[in-house]
Amino acid sequence: MNTPGHIVINLAFLGKKQKPEHILPLVLGSMLPDVPIYIFYAYQKFVVGMPELFIWAVVYFLHEWQVVFDSFHSIPILLAGFFLASQSKKLAWF
Repeated sequence: MNTPGHIVINLAFLGKKQKPEHILPLVLGSMLPDVPIYIFYAYQKFVVGMPELFIWAVVYFLHEWQVVFDSFHSIPILLAGFFLASQSKKLAWF
C-alpha cells in the first residue's frame, strides 16, 4: 500500500465528519509508515546520486532496507501510536 492508500483508508474508517479536528492527526499518522521510504529515496537520489531505476529496481529490495521499511508497518508501532494517542488529552478520542 502507498501513502495515498493509507490516507484514504484511515479517513474512511476513522475520520468523522463531526470531528474535523481529527483529520490532521489521521493524515499525519497515515503518512508515518512511509517516512523511511521518503528518507531512503532522498538519500539515494540526492546524496548518493543514484539513478531512480536502480533505486527502485535494486536497492529498494535489499534485505537491509526492507527491514527498515517493514518495521514502520508493524503491529508494535501501531500499538504504540494508539497508546500515545489515548494518553494525550488533545487526541483522546478513542
